[in-house]
Amino acid sequence: MANTIKEVAKKAKVSVATVSRVLNNSPLVKAGTRKEVLKIVKKLKYSPNVFARGLSKNKTEIIGLVVPPSPFLFSAYFFNEVLRGVEFAVSRNNYKLLLNVDKSSFEKSEVITLFDQRQVDGVIIVAIPLDALAKTGLEERKFPLVLIGTHAPKFNCVYADNINGAFSATRHLIDLGHRRIAIINGVMNGSDGQERFEGYKKALLRNNIEYRQELVGVGNFRQEEAYKVMKDLLHLKPLPTAVFVANDLMAMGAMKAIREKGLRIPEDISMVGFDDIDLATFVDPPLTTIRQPMFDIGRVAVENLIAIIDKKQSKVAQIVLKTKLIIRESTAGYKK
Repeated sequence: MANTIKEVAKKAKVSVATVSRVLNNSPLVKAGTRKEVLKIVKKLKYSPNVFARGLSKNKTEIIGLVVPPSPFLFSAYFFNEVLRGVEFAVSRNNYKLLLNVDKSSFEKSEVITLFDQRQVDGVIIVAIPLDALAKTGLEERKFPLVLIGTHAPKFNCVYADNINGAFSATRHLIDLGHRRIAIINGVMNGSDGQERFEGYKKALLRNNIEYRQELVGVGNFRQEEAYKVMKDLLHLKPLPTAVFVANDLMAMGAMKAIREKGLRIPEDISMVGFDDIDLATFVDPPLTTIRQPMFDIGRVAVENLIAIIDKKQSKVAQIVLKTKLIIRESTAGYKK
């Protein structure tokens, strides 16, 4: 039979409440007492019942992370870094993580069931498309919820400053003398794609450069689709002299198409990406890009959610994290 908390308390000659405080890292326990209790816990191989403990607190101490199955909605590089931030914050706050790959395109029942069945204290949803969000019915529900990578004013959200990031990328190309600047954008039914497109257009407008529809392509955040879009752009006359690509993975697909055409980067076409994934420094030439704080997006989302769970935050929070232009060798001044 498994040892109980009462047996631990008896062996350590303390109360059950003291054992509970030790297991919950309470600062109210003296160092000597803590050491003795933990020694008995180890000796008896006592494992506290997480769910029973959760019931006593009216909490499960579990956070649900819901991600889409579709590769169109985010790159693996983006998600892996966000997940690292989520796991870091979950562990630091003594929570556990329940990962759910939603195969139903975020149907209402799939998301809400996690909370209604008391399996989790709150839910984080990654990269839900805006049109899918509108169909979920989540707005009417009042359970703790944070969206990552989606900008929806009536929800708690954590996301990078896509507009200013894309604006900085396009302005950098303009400052180098480029005027015929193409864009290969991501998914247009998500806020990332919409906002990066908005930043691109904003930079053109601010610098009195005419927006041209023929310079716009959609690569759905996928390398192979961006490769095809770039091939189409390379049939234009005159050619674009620069291209802003809405994530680094697509930029690498676009680079391949440019090289196959016999053109050089940046001598013939300059390029700026978005994300600053590790591979951005290893491609040839190293990619100028917009760095977004992917790890911090995950970390801040968890901290925000726990504040909601603990009723320390009642107002809807839109948390926007800054981006930064990282200049490398894929951009150069335009030469007529």
